[in-house]
Amino acid sequence: MTVAQAMTNGYGINTTPTRILVRAAYNSTESQPQVIQTVPMAVLRSTTFYKQRWMVMMVDTAVTCPTDGTAFTEQMITWNVPRVLPPLVPTPQITTLDVQMGVDGRKLDPATIHNRDYKLDVGPQLITVKIPVGADGGYYKSHVLDNTYVISYSIEPMLEHTWQDGPEKTKYTVLHPITTPFMPRPPVVTNNTVPKARVFNVTLGTFLPDVELVKIIVGPETLTVPEANLKGYNVQEHVFPNGSKTYTLQVPFEDPNVKQKVTPPDTRTYILPLTYLLNIVPENTPFTHPAVVEAILQDIIPPTVTGYCDGAAFYTMVTYGNMGRNWIPFVGSRELGGSLLALYKYNANATNFWMTVPYNSADATYEVISSSGIRSRLDLTLKDIGTMVVVADFSLSCSFPTKMIDCFTNGTMAALAVKVESVPSLSPSQLTLRDPSCRPLQSDAINAVFYFNVNSCGTTRRFDNNLLTYENEVLFTSYRLRVACYYLVNDTKVVQFLYQNNPAPVVQPGLGDLAVIMRLALDSTYNDFYGAQDYPVVKYLRRPLYFEVELLYSRDPQAELFLENCWATYSADRNSSPKWDVVDSCENSADEYLTIFHPVSSNARVLLPSHLKRFEVKMFSFTSGRDALKGQIYFHCSVVICDSNRPSDSLCSRRCIPGKQRLGRSAEGMDGGAVKAFVSSGPIELKRDGSLHFMPRSGQFNVWSLLGAAMGVCSVVVFVAGVVYFWKMPKSVY
Repeated sequence: MTVAQAMTNGYGINTTPTRILVRAAYNSTESQPQVIQTVPMAVLRSTTFYKQRWMVMMVDTAVTCPTDGTAFTEQMITWNVPRVLPPLVPTPQITTLDVQMGVDGRKLDPATIHNRDYKLDVGPQLITVKIPVGADGGYYKSHVLDNTYVISYSIEPMLEHTWQDGPEKTKYTVLHPITTPFMPRPPVVTNNTVPKARVFNVTLGTFLPDVELVKIIVGPETLTVPEANLKGYNVQEHVFPNGSKTYTLQVPFEDPNVKQKVTPPDTRTYILPLTYLLNIVPENTPFTHPAVVEAILQDIIPPTVTGYCDGAAFYTMVTYGNMGRNWIPFVGSRELGGSLLALYKYNANATNFWMTVPYNSADATYEVISSSGIRSRLDLTLKDIGTMVVVADFSLSCSFPTKMIDCFTNGTMAALAVKVESVPSLSPSQLTLRDPSCRPLQSDAINAVFYFNVNSCGTTRRFDNNLLTYENEVLFTSYRLRVACYYLVNDTKVVQFLYQNNPAPVVQPGLGDLAVIMRLALDSTYNDFYGAQDYPVVKYLRRPLYFEVELLYSRDPQAELFLENCWATYSADRNSSPKWDVVDSCENSADEYLTIFHPVSSNARVLLPSHLKRFEVKMFSFTSGRDALKGQIYFHCSVVICDSNRPSDSLCSRRCIPGKQRLGRSAEGMDGGAVKAFVSSGPIELKRDGSLHFMPRSGQFNVWSLLGAAMGVCSVVVFVAGVVYFWKMPKSVY
């Protein structure tokens, strides 16, 4: 191309006596894109024919400039330039003489680079420049993208690289304008309103200095900033030291453009609809920002509900407030009225009403059940009498101790299953155990009761170290309640205690239950006893019988049990004949085989030895003439319980009293407050040959004790209560 043609095509060519200048756009027709060390470059090669007097000089030139190589984060701009440019040097082996950077075409000294947090790194392949977004030397600019306020940061760094390849030096300078991608900065409306001041106080921001507020639309009204101030809205611009700005606006609650909404039961909401009209200069790019600001004033005292629980019921109280009783109370889903008023012990006065609702009421809701109790909830709602809008909503949730599982020592379990809120469609009568044939013993709309043996209904058993566990489940489609009984196979308790000097004992009158039981032991150790299923006990003639008489349910160390008389009869009636005395305050001297008393000492089972008496007799048979009577023998004892500290009775003083001297004594009252009562054993049968079959049964009576305040001694009245069954009870855990 001639010079004229080149200039027509957009190239710039100029010469001086010492220089040739060629200029071209990056996207010119003759430029070629090339990637050097990951950096996109534009390369232009040219030959200039320069006529000088009688000769023509040809000058070959090559130019390469970066078209990109810039990376961005929210905090940092990174610009990479290849250190070695193959289009400019024939060999990659160059010697870098100097690398400097600058901004806006001016080189910067190292101190300035350091103060602005710029970074310049010369590597073997790349020269890297890092500039923090917002650093000195650049500037921010506002823009609008889809009516959204955005900003960008622009800076024009310069890089000057001087190197030597062979005898020649090359100074390579790049001016590279950089603008970050748009960064959204949507304006924030801050509601600084203090409702009690009854004035909206709104802040809009933050903007760059090139943004100005032009107009404000309040409700249906559009106002310029001066017009808004004349109307009393008080629009102000606030500029910060870094040049950014915000706008504040104040509007009274009473302004006609402010909307109001009543929010039951006690508040009024003030609503300010706004639209800000803004402009970016000098481009005159408009954009808008809408906002709705609300403020709530609470000037109505609504009705309030309070409540608490005890172990069996909910207690609630409603305070009417300052609007009167313009609402209807609902307990659960039912209106509080009619028969419910009496059922829930409703009471009211001019300012309050209160009531008591049992935790298992039909209007309460079972939330959660566990082995030790039920968490039940009472919902109390107050609804506007005209609109039925809820003006107060109160829920009280409490845990009520309830025995959900009973573990009995006879190998049976009892479980209570209840309908819970999470399974509203449940009918308790549809519940079963793991075995579907095991259904509730009884049920209603809320509860179901199961009673079953641990060896039935799909109950499983497992041993965990020292723990024996029986488990079953109460089941329905979406209902599962685990029931378990735990028995300790062996247990040891370690108890820590401290002592202190006790005050002098004071005798207080009171009532209580006592019982005396007569048992037959398997041997002289008195560790194991015949159970109810073993009577009648079969014994060979002259074999020893080991009896134990014990005072139950008493922890009073001053109470002491004595055997007044013990005898045997041929029938269960203790007053029947024939009879034979085996204990008469002491041994029966007429008996060829004397009764033997065994001492009682404390152990794990015997806490108070004074509450027990043990004696041994030999098995015998009643006779008629020379023949032994066939049948069963019953043993009976009359016992005396007295205060060991007041031994006014002879038995209490451990003296032997012949039977004739005891005639005429009262069973209800004896000297010193002692009490006499009777206790019997189950039948014992004489075995002549063959195997033995045991079915023991022991007797028990109840004793009511009244401590005489005037006498200061134990006075006990005893009633025979029939037969009880005694067995060794394992400890159960629920």
